[in-house]
Amino acid sequence: MSRKPEIPSEAWGLEFGGSAVRLVHVTRTGSSYRADRYFEVALGERWDSVPSLAAALDKLGAGVKPTGLLAVAVPDEWVLHRVMALPSAAPAALGAMVANQIELLLPTQAASFTWSWTHAADPFQAGKTRVLVCAARKDALAVLSHCLSALGQAPAAALPSSIALATAWPLLHASNGSLLLVDVAARSTSLVVLHQGRCIRCAVIDEGGDHWTLRLAASEHLAPAQAESVKLDSSSDGALPPALSSHVAQRLAQETARWARQLLEAYSDCVADIPRPQRPTRCVLVGRASLTQGLVGLVNATLGMTTSLAGLPANLSVDSRVAFDQAAGAISAAVAVMQEAPPAVNLARAAPTRRPVWHQASWRWAVVAAWLLAATAVLYGLDLHHASRLRQAVADVQAKIGGQGAWNLAKAVGQHLESGAPPPLDVLEEISALAPAQVQITAWRYSRKGAISLTGTVPSEEEHQNFLKRLSEAASVTRVEPGPVKREQNRLTFEVTFTGSAVRRSAASQPTSQPASQPTTSVGSDQRRGWRDRSSGDFSDRDRSDRASRRSRRRSADTERAAVSSEMPSDQQPPDQARPLPPPPEQDTQNPPEGQAPPGNEPGEEPTSQPAEQQES
Repeated sequence: MSRKPEIPSEAWGLEFGGSAVRLVHVTRTGSSYRADRYFEVALGERWDSVPSLAAALDKLGAGVKPTGLLAVAVPDEWVLHRVMALPSAAPAALGAMVANQIELLLPTQAASFTWSWTHAADPFQAGKTRVLVCAARKDALAVLSHCLSALGQAPAAALPSSIALATAWPLLHASNGSLLLVDVAARSTSLVVLHQGRCIRCAVIDEGGDHWTLRLAASEHLAPAQAESVKLDSSSDGALPPALSSHVAQRLAQETARWARQLLEAYSDCVADIPRPQRPTRCVLVGRASLTQGLVGLVNATLGMTTSLAGLPANLSVDSRVAFDQAAGAISAAVAVMQEAPPAVNLARAAPTRRPVWHQASWRWAVVAAWLLAATAVLYGLDLHHASRLRQAVADVQAKIGGQGAWNLAKAVGQHLESGAPPPLDVLEEISALAPAQVQITAWRYSRKGAISLTGTVPSEEEHQNFLKRLSEAASVTRVEPGPVKREQNRLTFEVTFTGSAVRRSAASQPTSQPASQPTTSVGSDQRRGWRDRSSGDFSDRDRSDRASRRSRRRSADTERAAVSSEMPSDQQPPDQARPLPPPPEQDTQNPPEGQAPPGNEPGEEPTSQPAEQQES
């Protein structure tokens, strides 16, 4: 029997805030936590340029060397969040589905991102699995790792700040139900929807408290530090002239109102698929910028729910030197890494080691390079220069795309997108709608040419046949080929192969649009005319090409007659009244419908006289 891993009793949490870098030591006793050590280094370049994290961490590392678990809260503006609803499946099959979707979301940059994901049963959609994917650029994480080297210890986990807050919140507050957490940071705002202590939705707005401060300082000609003080403390208005104080308050209200509109839009997207009775009824604001004047009342009026500031949690005690509103991110990261070591969403996974290959191939390349250099230096000096330029170009291209493997992958993804084959998420949505709740997918294989194979379990043969029937009748699925079925204990294991079609069910179910008014026609008019009423705007490509060819032939005939007439002597040219008229075109025995032009003429045009051999129906 395997023993349950022991939960760590202490950890360090590191947070990169907008104004400082903060390091907190947290200990655990039972279900209670205590923050007993706190270190902070201010960012001197906060308002002038991008803060220098390396300088701040060097200064922090000179004063303390953390030992034990170290968790880093990565700023949310560095991370891409995505929530997907997938069919119920085994973790291996879910991993293949997530990898297929990430490949199409980032067709040419997937190799440049580090991503991690977690899953759980969707509480609002039976038979579906909720998957949260977080991705960050590898170069940004490399810079972060280089800066962390000043502390003398590699982090055990690097998780987004919003995910750390969502993981630690139910542990620190011991609360369930539905709740909306809004982390108002310096450069971004994060929304987290919690349900029964789990994060089910997440969104990020690229605007935070520093944006309000800089706009306020620029519009009212204030120093950034003074604008920050006025923004957070209403008593600071006394230090300004009365006229300027009113302008500052009005400008701040405009900035926060614009932010509130973005907050409402992001929240509406998060709860779009959540039943209204189960949506959050309470909102909690976290972060230093949440202390902005009037922000609590503004969020309350915008979202229509009870809003409050995050106070000190019931299960947390802090030292007198620790300010919870500023150290909430670092404390949450330490609590999260103690609860799950490492956490499910972890962006600090070590890269796999590679075997050295240069030792065996270096002599071969040296001999080939020497022979080429000796031959080309004597006979082909110009070719050597040209070849060096080509090699440099190839090296640059491969460095940008990540090597030959990344090029082949990008090419395959491009062919997949051009072929019109459905993306894996569209097929998965269709399968989620068709599969009964008892169907459990255990394996998933997706080909970019549209072929999909899946293996699953089902409790009975009746459910199996029902699932196959739904698949065969689906609008986005073709060529359903059932595989072998095996009985395992009280369940059936089945295999099925099918091809995804680019036709979506939603498009097939839409009614065909009709023109607002249809022209009245007499009996048999549909067989006589090959044109349609211009008022409806509905013309076929064949009708357009026929009219264009008729106009071209009429212009050619007029040009030839004019040329012949100009070459004849004036005394031989027949007068206009003496010219024979061409026979009239054939008319149907029935009159055309009233208000419609006869075939061969545009509506509103006079009939054109042409020779009989040039008349066409």
